[in-house]
Amino acid sequence: MCFKKIHCYEKRWKQRIEEREGESGTTWNRTRDTRIFSPLLYRLSYGTLSENWVAKIISFFNFEIIFLTQLQFKKSINYFCNHFSINSLQMNRFCSNNNQNDQRLIIDFGNTLTKAAIFVNDKIVDLLKTSELTVNQLKTFTAERDVKYVFSSAVIDVSDDVNVFLKNSFQYLTFDHHTLLPIINLYKTPATLGKDRLSMAVAAADQFPEQNCLIISAGTTITYDFVDSEKRYHGGAISPGLTMRLKALHTYTSKLPLISLKADVELTGNTTENSILSGVIWGAIAEVDKIIDYYKASYTDLLVIFSGGDVNFFHKKLKNCIFVAENLVLTGLNAILNFNVNRQ
Repeated sequence: MCFKKIHCYEKRWKQRIEEREGESGTTWNRTRDTRIFSPLLYRLSYGTLSENWVAKIISFFNFEIIFLTQLQFKKSINYFCNHFSINSLQMNRFCSNNNQNDQRLIIDFGNTLTKAAIFVNDKIVDLLKTSELTVNQLKTFTAERDVKYVFSSAVIDVSDDVNVFLKNSFQYLTFDHHTLLPIINLYKTPATLGKDRLSMAVAAADQFPEQNCLIISAGTTITYDFVDSEKRYHGGAISPGLTMRLKALHTYTSKLPLISLKADVELTGNTTENSILSGVIWGAIAEVDKIIDYYKASYTDLLVIFSGGDVNFFHKKLKNCIFVAENLVLTGLNAILNFNVNRQ
């Protein structure tokens, strides 16, 4: 973990402490010994914490303090239990993801590619990418795994044999517009909202809490999705992807050839092929940069998260600062599964 991130969290929790003190009119007493938690937890170790605060602290342990050993983590959690009188039911609820046997299979049935991932403690430990997922692939992928839950999202029709296998072999849940979410969905037509877009919004809200996030995914299409600092998903925009633009130029003209994407395209094309590539790639880059500018004009603290199969055509050419995140849809699906399992 970088010191900049630690400082960011220290500042955020210090603000929370000051807010709580202002609401209650009291000053919290510091604890006797906080050495195991380093400077960050010294900021956190004040009085009795609410259940919501405990959840956030445990979440911080799970995802941020990656340098703690298992023994240190256990000691840290025990310290919190003893000092803040947290009962075992609360700890089972918030620390269930630290069970090494808690293995989940998350599947994203995409337009051009299907991804399947094994999550252990909210980390991807194995990843499968295929153009068409089969039962034999699933059997091989899960053969030596103690998978309990399977959660899937599909923007395509899933074959009957795959569905039957998953239903008969695991606790199988599918993502639809009735699925409970850890964010507030303000989209006016939730039944038509792409599950991949919503999953990425959940991942952003989960990994970057209390942050305005613009999530851009470049793949079959280029999608823009905005979730605010209060975990409210507002919607966004859908634009043709790079390959779709190349196909459209060929399909709707009589002489322009169908060409494939290439990296390192010059701005000024000196052949018809290079001119097409320049128009498609640099045109999309200009579009993305301008959309980011529009959002930044309304949200000065905006975090831009970029994902998708075509991210390499953008991330080194954009003038705006972005955070590149891999497997964002899978991460979001896992967060949605966690939210629903914890409610049981």
